[in-house]
Amino acid sequence: MSNDAVRDWIAAEVRSEIARQNRRHLDAAAILGIHKASLSNRMRAKQSFRSEELAMLADWLDVPVSKFLPNNVAKVAV
Repeated sequence: MSNDAVRDWIAAEVRSEIARQNRRHLDAAAILGIHKASLSNRMRAKQSFRSEELAMLADWLDVPVSKFLPNNVAKVAV
């Protein structure tokens, strides 16, 4: 899977989980300590999420970080 495809997958999974839990993007940006526009760039896969950001979002959403990763990436994620 290409880097672009992984970035697209992660962004889609983050968007889906936030929507599934009826959470606000503004709250997600606050959790990450970034501006809403920066979160928007990540959510649209224009910019990659940093690993720490995925960990913070997973904690906030009470899901494992692997929830956001494609299966072939999740298997090697630590």
